Amino acid sequence: MIRYTTPTITLNVSVDLSQATNIIVTIKQGDLFLKKEHQTYSQGKILVDLTESESAAFRENSTAKVQVNWLYLDNGVEKRGATSPGFITIGENMLQEVLIGE
Repeated sequence: MIRYTTPTITLNVSVDLSQATNIIVTIKQGDLFLKKEHQTYSQGKILVDLTESESAAFRENSTAKVQVNWLYLDNGVEKRGATSPGFITIGENMLQEVLIGE
C-alpha cells in the first residue's frame, strides 16, 4: 500500500466467508488502529478500500499488521471467527497531500 492513495487491499483467506454476516478488517501499526466493517468477499478474497486520509495515517517504509474477524450464524446462534494476523507493506508517496475531497 502506498500512503496518500485510495488503495483496494486484497486479502486472501483460506476460510469460506460466504455465509458471514459481517466481515471486519483491522490494520494496526503502533498506536494506530484502523477498523473497516462490512467488507466485500468473493472466492477466497476480501477487498478493503481505504481513503487517502486512512492510508496517509500509516508510517512509510514499514509494515502494519492486518487481521480479519467475522460474524456468522451457527444454528441461529451468532458466533465469531478470526484469522491469524498478517502483514502489509506501507510504501512512501512523495506527494504527501490529500487530493480527493473526502
